[in-house]
Amino acid sequence: DCGIADVESAKYAKEKSIDLIITDHHTLGNVLPDAYAIINPKQGGCNYPDKNLCGAGVAFKLVCALIKKYGEYFKISIGWEKWLLDMASIATLADQVPLVGENRVIAYYGLKVLKKTRRPGLVEIFNKAGVKMNNISEEDITFTLAPRINAASRMGDPMDAFRALS
Repeated sequence: DCGIADVESAKYAKEKSIDLIITDHHTLGNVLPDAYAIINPKQGGCNYPDKNLCGAGVAFKLVCALIKKYGEYFKISIGWEKWLLDMASIATLADQVPLVGENRVIAYYGLKVLKKTRRPGLVEIFNKAGVKMNNISEEDITFTLAPRINAASRMGDPMDAFRALS
């Protein structure tokens, strides 16, 4: 998690000749990390219209742009990114950003994708919590799934949550 405030990690990446792209949604501090690129709709001079995206929303938009530009080269069809909307939706709802503009669209369509998920870890979490996948709602993400994912990093190994989401 090398965000907009993580100057030291960016410095380390630069020392190792790593081209670091930072995507973030937090307000910028006085000192910015030295990175190949910083993608943050809240930075000065950014004309991106939606300043309310959560971090995963910003990353999702980067993926959309990369697929548009390089998808053919990597044999990824434009439109494939819609299958990532479930993760973007979970993050948007868990981060409790305002559900307006693009956040609302990401949440809405992400829930549609989530209802069809093939991610066995998510299905298992919802089954154990008594949530019906075909009737999943914003509240199910905010009050059932997100706390369980967050608990993994506090009570054990955060990789458990990662594996459940993959």
